[in-house]
Amino acid sequence: MYTTVTRTEQFEIEERKDRERYDAIIDNPLCHIVSVIREKLTEKAMGDEGEPTYIKERIILIVTYQEKYLVE
Repeated sequence: MYTTVTRTEQFEIEERKDRERYDAIIDNPLCHIVSVIREKLTEKAMGDEGEPTYIKERIILIVTYQEKYLVE
């Protein structure tokens, strides 16, 4: 008999550690991905004249998945 636990986690695509955690979920046959939301976050720094001096964009994944555990 299995029990199912639903979890939601956030992963940053640029971070190697987060990509490895995401790959571990995908590779686990007892995990089922329910939904994936991709968001693009933009950080901007504005100069004195109102023009952007720094722009950094990040892509994050918000993943909801179900993991099954064997209950004895």
